[in-house]
Amino acid sequence: MLDGVAVHPMQFAVLTADRGVREFQVVQRGERLVLRLAIDRGADDAPARVRRQLLERLRSLGVREPLVDVELVDGLERSVAGKLQLVVADSTAG
Repeated sequence: MLDGVAVHPMQFAVLTADRGVREFQVVQRGERLVLRLAIDRGADDAPARVRRQLLERLRSLGVREPLVDVELVDGLERSVAGKLQLVVADSTAG
């Protein structure tokens, strides 16, 4: 839940649609979302673009003041089975 609004993981489809994003993970830390992005070489505008698109999407769902940060990574950790958890709730956030 963000700002009292339940956000379904499908709302992050905007991230999968961006050609500059190789892989992503959304980490919810309380009311804040952190987009962990691995981007393609030469896609320097992708982080700002997908952040803007996600903010627009969240506002359209009723989240008044979405808090979204971007963290660039070389790659994302996968489970031993090779699965990538796309949406993670960080229970240590206060």
